[in-house]
Amino acid sequence: MTKQRSQSLAAGACLGAIGLFAAVEGSQFEFGNLMTVGPGILPLFLGLVMIGFGIFIATERSSPEGERSAPLKPLVAIFGSLFAFALLIRSAGLVPATFSLVLVAGLAEARFRPIPLLATAALLALFSYLVFIKALGLPFVPFVWLG
Repeated sequence: MTKQRSQSLAAGACLGAIGLFAAVEGSQFEFGNLMTVGPGILPLFLGLVMIGFGIFIATERSSPEGERSAPLKPLVAIFGSLFAFALLIRSAGLVPATFSLVLVAGLAEARFRPIPLLATAALLALFSYLVFIKALGLPFVPFVWLG
């Protein structure tokens, strides 16, 4: 076993152990429901995500040409899309926030195709309106300027 492989295994095991601890501790709190989320949901969810990342890190094969680094453009696009959604959800509404989230995240693609991206953004914005506002009755405003 190479040094890099053993380090990946150790890092994955540590991350998984911390995630397991968070998930077990979080499961002892109340979960609540969809309308009133309880204090146990966040630690349980984050613990499960950490366990998943730990498994991924521990089982990932290293490339023969050395360390790999994540490309910067997709990382900026994905985090930028989340930031745009967070800024627009209250000031513009659910539909424009979802539309902008998809548009900005679409910039992560290596080959930019505007027509399919606009269609996907429109369909996901409509879908989020139908599911979260109409079907589930969550208190989101679809468009701030209309409501």
